Amino acid sequence: MSRELEERCSDLTAEAEALRQLGRSAEALPRFTEALAVAAELATANPSDIRPVRQRASILYSVGALHSAEDRHADAITALDQCEQVYQDLSARGVADTQRLIADVKARRGRAKMGLGRGVSAVLELDEAVVCYRTLFTENQSDENALDLARVLTLNAEVQFVYGDPDVAVASADHAIRIYLSRAEAANSDPRGADMHVGYFRQAANIAAEVHAAYGRLEPAIAADEMVIELLRPNAAPGGSAAGRRWLARACARKGLHLTAADERANRREAVSCLVESNALDDAAAREQAQAWQAVQAWGMQVTLSEALAVADRELGPGRVRPQLLEVVTAPAMKGSIIGPSDRCVSQLGAAWGSELARLAVDLLPRFPREGLRIGAEAHCLFAICSRENPPYLRYKFVEFGAPWAQLLLACCRCLAAMDDQAWALPLALDLVSWNLGVLRNLQPWVVIWEGATPGGPLPADGVNVAELARECFSQHADLSERDGDHEGARQLRELATSIGKTG
Repeated sequence: MSRELEERCSDLTAEAEALRQLGRSAEALPRFTEALAVAAELATANPSDIRPVRQRASILYSVGALHSAEDRHADAITALDQCEQVYQDLSARGVADTQRLIADVKARRGRAKMGLGRGVSAVLELDEAVVCYRTLFTENQSDENALDLARVLTLNAEVQFVYGDPDVAVASADHAIRIYLSRAEAANSDPRGADMHVGYFRQAANIAAEVHAAYGRLEPAIAADEMVIELLRPNAAPGGSAAGRRWLARACARKGLHLTAADERANRREAVSCLVESNALDDAAAREQAQAWQAVQAWGMQVTLSEALAVADRELGPGRVRPQLLEVVTAPAMKGSIIGPSDRCVSQLGAAWGSELARLAVDLLPRFPREGLRIGAEAHCLFAICSRENPPYLRYKFVEFGAPWAQLLLACCRCLAAMDDQAWALPLALDLVSWNLGVLRNLQPWVVIWEGATPGGPLPADGVNVAELARECFSQHADLSERDGDHEGARQLRELATSIGKTG
């Protein structure tokens, strides 16, 4: 009976995976669901056999990919959460080295969170995945580790491009490009498929071209444009797809615009040639690219941390932005030394540097929301990375860092709540709410201490009224939950707010 079930599970998984690859998700999902049930039955029948447990994790990973492809990001996150738990259980049992597998789960879940607008969580998920693969690559510089690192760096660049620091996005993309160029032969012969690597390489080059050009670094931008065009040209040959022609049209238009911006005599004829080819391939795509370039020229991109700190230095007064802070948490994009928030400082010191950034963000947010949010997001990431490491000083003196962390998240949420573009701002605010609820749980002992403090006595938490801070957070977060349609969650948060300070 066990053999029959094993074969059934294997057959169902293979059929479902083949259908998923063909984009036939509606047919694939029932087969994956049945395979999960069979794997669970096998695991229950023989708890010492880890094969069905591994199979279940693999199926859940594929289910997460299937839901993501259909933009069902919440379902994808649920499947990937379950997948990670299975791998962690296997690791705890000492029967499997799951470090690489968990990193892949985090990378895929980060993409799903980005799809839901949970940008800060997406950044942190990809950061963990990158850190893991960089460690694996350092330990064993195999082509497989290198190509997986390049793939995850590209995903990291995507998330940073949308929600993070453009300097970090382009540094991550440039790193991925270098790996792919140095491992081209391995990528082309990878049994997982050369097309996968071509897609990631193209996306890394797209991001590099966009960011470098936006900041006036036209030489590396044009070099990246040329890589994209070379990759896309075969797909736009006669008989190729309309999508292939559209992508090539955008790439040619972008290169033409970048060459024009460089304003060098030798480039002018080539620039015209690129723009003419773009219009011939797909004039609508050419116009869209021109409009996108004009928008970047007019409004810029997401603000970098370096730019935001320059504004803080100018607006908050002398001495507020210490040179030591800049030296630690920023670096030029072309240096490429910061490809994720974990590179900004030693993780154990993240809470200390995060507190310094948090104070700047809170003071800057009311007048300069873009810059304040950039500093605030980076401060939050440093707090989160430090808490991930859980050093002893953080456990026993959490209030010293937890209070400024909660103040920061409250200020960011208030800023986002006041923005006009709620389609973008509300999901990001709710993402920060989810983090702050965890911070407030860890602050609960100090909330109790503050509630019982003697009037006029010494103030816990360096003078911060932790009870009042918690009450303000719960009240503000309830308003956000209400706005999102979560009326029950809003009610519970308001109850927590009103309960603080009550005794008996």
